[in-house]
Amino acid sequence: MQFPQSRTALPRVSIIEADSLAAIDPSGGARDAANGYDAADALADWPDLGALRKAAASLAKPFDPGLAYVSFPAFTTDAGGLVIVIERGRGRDEAN
Repeated sequence: MQFPQSRTALPRVSIIEADSLAAIDPSGGARDAANGYDAADALADWPDLGALRKAAASLAKPFDPGLAYVSFPAFTTDAGGLVIVIERGRGRDEAN
């Protein structure tokens, strides 16, 4: 049995700023963004879901999760790599 191969290794994720969507009047133009506006509000606000989809797509930005740091006890990870603090006695710690 053969399985279709994916064209991308990971799915693409986009972020939409709710404040930006809230500032678009469903009937056209701009409006003041309501405090606490979210996707549920947009569904209730926009009677034309196609127009909502188009507005949301125009605001979509790729999500960048950044670097995924995994640390284990006694080790930490930062942009420079893996780090461990070694106690050298009499309070002189050194990072390696």
